Amino acid sequence: MARINTTRTAERILALRRTARRGGSVRDELEPIIEGLRGDLDDTMSKSQTAKVIGISVPTLDKWIEQRIVPVRLAASGLPRVPRDTALDLAERVGDLRERGRERNLIVALVDQLQRDDPAYQREFKKLYGPGLRSIAKGRLVSAAPTDAFGPGD
Repeated sequence: MARINTTRTAERILALRRTARRGGSVRDELEPIIEGLRGDLDDTMSKSQTAKVIGISVPTLDKWIEQRIVPVRLAASGLPRVPRDTALDLAERVGDLRERGRERNLIVALVDQLQRDDPAYQREFKKLYGPGLRSIAKGRLVSAAPTDAFGPGD
């Protein structure tokens, strides 16, 4: 059996997705092909595969993972793996941003786009940050700065 080249297969999926966005019968014809290629890939990708597919460096991907923008799953080996569909979706969105001339601060543009357009991202964002944002809006946060009552003897 031939070994699957994850990066090449992912790039083919992305090219087909771009073509499918034209809509109409093209989309209907390409969907089964895209699904077949997705099935050829593992459910997760290594960080180096993911970075290559997205077109970023591994240190940049590490920052995105640290900021919890990109989720990871731990493999049996203990190494982090990025879900295949997350990697493909990010690669498609980053590719779109680059086509529009965006090269710097991709994550800012990407998060902004997700906040506007992606219902799943919006739900997750509200779940994680909603209570804190509501507290800020209502002025209910307590300062963590030390007060004047603290001194050298405290």
